[in-house]
Order: sequence, then C-alpha cells, then structure tokens
Amino acid sequence: MGVHYIWYEKLYCGEKAAKSKSRLIHRLEKGKPEPDVFVLTLPESRDSNILDIYRSVTLKQSHFDGKDKYVVGIAKGREEAMDIVTGLVDGMYKSGNNFNIRTYLGFYESDYTDIGKGQGTISSDTEV
Repeated sequence: MGVHYIWYEKLYCGEKAAKSKSRLIHRLEKGKPEPDVFVLTLPESRDSNILDIYRSVTLKQSHFDGKDKYVVGIAKGREEAMDIVTGLVDGMYKSGNNFNIRTYLGFYESDYTDIGKGQGTISSDTEV
C-alpha cells in the first residue's frame, strides 16, 4: 500500500535533488525510497510545526500506509533539506505571513480531497 504523495505544483528541490528530480519522484511513487533523500511535507500538526521533514525510508513504515503526504520539497541529504527550510522560513518572514506555510504557498489539503491515488501534481522546477 504505502504512503500517498500529493506534490506541490512548484516543488522545491535542493540542488542535488534537482539533477534527478523526475527519477526521485518516480522512485518515491513506486515505493522505492533512497536513504539519502528527504521529503518535506505540510505538517500534520497545524499548531507547532512549519514543515515535517522525513527520510524517504521512514515513509515506508506501516504507520504511514494509506496516509496522504502533501510534499512541498525534496532534497538529497539533511543539509540540502535544511537549506530548503531556511529559504522557505526566510520567504515567509519577509512576506509578513505569520509563518503559515499553507497560506504562504497557497497549498491546502482541502484542495486535493478529490484527487485519486497517484494523481499528485508536478509542474515546476523551483530551486531554493
């Protein structure tokens, strides 16, 4: 079964991840994670987190089976993941948006309630 990925249209990619973006997304969708790949998602907790960051292998755990993960970014390595988060936090700060990641990105779970499995969106090569 596995996790269900829903992709942000302007997916943030670290420099290394951007080089193999399509391959990484395809592997994640097929349930073939890579140990050095990190997935940045909208937080499960709306109160305390700006983003959730997972090693892609973590999302293979049975706890995540059938759950939707709204993916904002992918990175190769922890440092690259932190660079993406830093860029997003800086952007939110400069926008005066009160650190609401959903509003800042315009990416809301409710917009995707009718999407079937495997129909997430990918359309941009945004890099941080």
